[in-house]
Amino acid sequence: LCDDATFLRRVYFDLIGTPPLPPMVRQFVEDNDPQKRRKLIDELLERPEFKDYQTILWSDLLRNTRQLLEEDGVKAYTAFIRASFAENKPFDKFVRELLTAKDSTFQVESAAANYFRVTSDATELTTSTTQIFLGVRTDCARCHNHPFDRWSQDDFYGFASFFARIRQYGGTADREIIIKSEGDDLMRQPRTGQVMPPKFLTAELPIADAKGDIRVHLANWITAKDNPFFAKATVNRIWKQFFGRGIVHPADDFRTTNPPINAPLLDALSEDFVASGYDMRHLIRTICNSRTYQLSSKPNSTNTDDTKNFSHYYIKRLGASQLLDTLTVATGVEENFPGVRPGTKAINLLDNSVGSYFLDVFGRSRRLQVAEPSQETSMSQALALMNGGTVNSKIVSPNGRLSQLLARLGDRSEKQVLTELYLATLARFPSEKEVTQASAYIKKIGVPREAYEDLMWAMINSKEFLFNH
Repeated sequence: LCDDATFLRRVYFDLIGTPPLPPMVRQFVEDNDPQKRRKLIDELLERPEFKDYQTILWSDLLRNTRQLLEEDGVKAYTAFIRASFAENKPFDKFVRELLTAKDSTFQVESAAANYFRVTSDATELTTSTTQIFLGVRTDCARCHNHPFDRWSQDDFYGFASFFARIRQYGGTADREIIIKSEGDDLMRQPRTGQVMPPKFLTAELPIADAKGDIRVHLANWITAKDNPFFAKATVNRIWKQFFGRGIVHPADDFRTTNPPINAPLLDALSEDFVASGYDMRHLIRTICNSRTYQLSSKPNSTNTDDTKNFSHYYIKRLGASQLLDTLTVATGVEENFPGVRPGTKAINLLDNSVGSYFLDVFGRSRRLQVAEPSQETSMSQALALMNGGTVNSKIVSPNGRLSQLLARLGDRSEKQVLTELYLATLARFPSEKEVTQASAYIKKIGVPREAYEDLMWAMINSKEFLFNH
């Protein structure tokens, strides 16, 4: 198992998107309660930051951006998503509300209608809906029958017919859109020209009643307890959020030629998720309390080469918002975004188009397509950390943590100052070896401020700072 400090930092990032503050690290590490990890998980699930972080993750997936929805739409959609996670709305209800949404995209009570403002194209709605909620990629079937996949063009356009009646109308406010499902339109299969009655992916025959708002039939089928994909796809996506890879990987690519690495595990978690009433917090609590999640990321002689069986914890790079907020906590200097209330955290930004070079460089989602967060690294990221203005200005700020510590250098020992830096930056106590090395460096440089700035810079540029491990 990982040590307490590692677990504390890991679960903070995974549940609320931010690192623990130094007093919390001290308290948790020194606490002898054998149930402290379980209690911490329960506490974090009730924190307001939990809903904030989940809102960012699902806003990325649902393409909640001003470029597609306008500012008022983003505000309403964000409020809907945040409220859903704040009240722990059953996930099947959340999905059903999205798939059957109508009316104004600017009003909070009907904000789920933004799902159909992102696009009203029936074929694009088919690919995004199957990918997000069923873990199935149907893109190929839009154009042809794939020789190695089970979904045919007939399957694709039969499913697309559920969205063929979506209409967008102008509302009373400027750029407001009203979503309706009306008429009796159905899709045509482009290769044969045949009209395709609405049909579920796994069904042999179309639905019997194709009158009215047929999206209701689709929502009921997707969220049904016996749907072969919905619960598994959801569980797998959440598992990937915590481990960096899914039991089925990629997380949205369920197919016979890409089986789960551990089918009994996926089945057990899915059955438990359904039995809990699609309780998302219950699922997350189950994962976080597992031994698998709490394993050390340091491999041993038997699992050094394992990258898929979860025999140890797989390190994963912090997301753009996590990294910027972590930098803010470490240095004690807030980030001020243009046009946003001073002191707003990156995980609290309503819209991903708020100006931030740092967030752009580290790959925040553009929310223009359904995609998992990027884990790619680049030279621009390395340069931003090594000599970028964001990092350096926060380290040397006269109002920052380092300046405050140095101002009290006469009242505190060198080791105490170093300990505070480690707690704030890496969320752990320094080892004796690290204290000895740092002390030697401070003595060598001779100028305390310069030496401590160098040490903090080195910690911020370390893999330990940049990754969740």
